Amino acid sequence: MFETKEYVRGDDTYTLKKFPTIEGMKIRKELYQMHQEGGGIPDVEFQIKVICAGATVNSIQIDRKKFESHFRGKFDDMDAVFTEIIDFNFGIKDDGMGNESDATVE
Repeated sequence: MFETKEYVRGDDTYTLKKFPTIEGMKIRKELYQMHQEGGGIPDVEFQIKVICAGATVNSIQIDRKKFESHFRGKFDDMDAVFTEIIDFNFGIKDDGMGNESDATVE
């Protein structure tokens, strides 16, 4: 069974999922490259890939069509879900602008 975590934002319940190993390695590499390049807003395709691979919403799988309809006009929600997925999978907080901090630091 895969490790999951519930994340509630507004009226929506997101089930965050651990990435499969190889997909997680690819995403981690992209995060590292973005960090090395000075951060900034993550690439659109990267955000879509992370959210579609890392969460369901209200028990529904997020694909590109669901992503487009669900997050229309809800960019703060999209950024928050993205950050939660990254934190859940890698233990780091990413503020959506490419600025990361180690979530384990107290």
